[in-house]
Formats: sequence, structure tokens, C-alpha cells
Amino acid sequence: MNTSLEARDASVIIGTKTLLNRVSIQVKAGQVMALLGANGAGKSTLLRVLAGELTPNTGQACLDGQNLRNYSNLALAKRRAVLPQESYLEFPFSVLEVALMGRSPHVRGNESTTDYDITRQALEQCGVLDLENRAYPTLSGGERQRVQLARVLAQIWQDRQQTRFLLLDEPTSSLDLQHQHDILRIAREFAAQGVGVIAILHDLNLASVYADQIVIMQNGIILAAGTPKLMLEPNLIYEAFKLEVAVLPHPTRDCPLIVPLPN
Repeated sequence: MNTSLEARDASVIIGTKTLLNRVSIQVKAGQVMALLGANGAGKSTLLRVLAGELTPNTGQACLDGQNLRNYSNLALAKRRAVLPQESYLEFPFSVLEVALMGRSPHVRGNESTTDYDITRQALEQCGVLDLENRAYPTLSGGERQRVQLARVLAQIWQDRQQTRFLLLDEPTSSLDLQHQHDILRIAREFAAQGVGVIAILHDLNLASVYADQIVIMQNGIILAAGTPKLMLEPNLIYEAFKLEVAVLPHPTRDCPLIVPLPN
């Protein structure tokens, strides 16, 4: 069985601008893949294609070998969850109510005790269970991001008989250093349970530590793809980011350590 989420020769063209140009990638169940690249490289567009939110002009996105267009919205929502870069919600819902929204694909009528249990487990894993009665709009940006992560984790928490995928668009952007690592540690824990994870990251060292595979994008194409040791090397990083770096052995991990060398 093809247990993967993939783009096959996918292109996205809006007006006269090509945002993706015949891109093919495959995220396997149990794998963490990091998407890297400068602003405008096409990372978020590719993530939207893989999420089924954007239909490519040519090519297709597939889940377990089947075109995403063959899945109903409900069936797709049970198999993949998406954490956007920003989530806007100003209504005075409690933290628990916001995270509980992730259970909506599984609910028939009212939420069950199981739905509440799963939601609280997700909040605890994201370190915000103690905020469950707080009004969501009163939270800091980092707290909101962790609540939103709990929401998407709750969405794919159960149903381990089917392949599940977690799509993260810059999940660490509003978090402090500790919580950046916490979020990606959680992603790795879910991958260990068989969940495929694809995350847009800007921090090369976070990608080095937590990703199994790295895809570097540039101008709507895939510049290179492979393991962190192969991808995180000075010439390739300079080509993608126009930044000189030194690549050193990591002091505690079997992965590269990237040191910028600004002029």
C-alpha cells in the first residue's frame, strides 16, 4: 500500500506568475520533512496543494496513491490536519472550545467524553492544558499557536488504522526558543506513531535536528532534496539563501550545525 502524501508534477499558475513549476515530492508515513527556501520560493503554495486547499493547474496531489479530489472534505479532514501560519479568531471562545474544534470531523451530534479526553490530552502535550478555561483572545501569540497545534493534533489523534498527515506552515514563527523545540519534538513523537509530517521552517538548525528529509525550494521548483547531511552544506545554502555559512558537527546530535557568516 502506498502510504504517502505526494505532489505529482504539480504546477500552480496565477495570472502570468508561476508559483509552482512541475513539483514532485512524497512525504511518507512516519517521516518528518522540512520545506526550506527564501521568501517566495513556493513553500506555502506547495503546502496548500498537499493539503487539498489548492488544486494545481497541472499535475495532482495524492493521498495513499489516490487523487485528493477523490476524497470528500470529511474523509480528508480525518486523514490530514493543517496548522496555518496565522489563525484569526477574536470570538471569546475558551481554549478548550478552540482545541475541541479539531474533533469536528469525528463528531456526530454532540462531542463525546472521548472527544473531550482527546482534546485535553492534546492541550497537555502542547503545554497549555492549564489555560483550558482562558478566553482565547486574551492569550499571547505563542500561546495561541500552541492551542492551534493542540487543535490540529486532536483532529488526527485517534483513528490509527489509517495513514495520517500533519502539515505545519511555519509552526515556530511566534514561539520562544524552548517552545520551538517543544513543537518539533511533538511532531517527531507523532511521526514515531506513523504520522507523516511536513513543516515549513526558516531555522536551518531546527530542520537539521528534527527532519528526516529536507526539501529546498527556489522560484517554484525543488532546488534539492535529501537528508540534512546532504542538504545543509555551504554551497547549496548559499545558492538558496545567498548567505555564507560554516557547517560544523553538532555537539550532541548526528547532524550538521549551521553557523551564519554575515559580511
